[in-house]
Amino acid sequence: MDNRIIPIVQSLHNSQFYFNTEKELQEGISQVLSAKKIPFEREFKLGDSGTIDFLICGSIGLEVKTGGTWVGIIRQLMRYASSDIITSIILISRKSVFSKVPNILRRKPVYVVDLWKSAL
Repeated sequence: MDNRIIPIVQSLHNSQFYFNTEKELQEGISQVLSAKKIPFEREFKLGDSGTIDFLICGSIGLEVKTGGTWVGIIRQLMRYASSDIITSIILISRKSVFSKVPNILRRKPVYVVDLWKSAL
């Protein structure tokens, strides 16, 4: 397990985000990562696997979802997990149905930050 991921997930879980759109949430995440001095790139191209919202520490993918379907996000995360660049994935969302995403996709760990639970 990548021991860098737990502090990142905890930082995101413990942060309060004020947003109306996915882009505003992404900006809030950028601010949290910057404040914690966690290196990241936005809109990182994974080649045939697509473009993930954030690449953190060179190998941790972070995807932001404020809408969509469970099946759609699983397909998307599976594509990202197929990339050799990605070693683990964080999904951050306010849709509680996404909290039922599998813990492992293509032998890579998946962590979910449920913004509804974070707000409680």
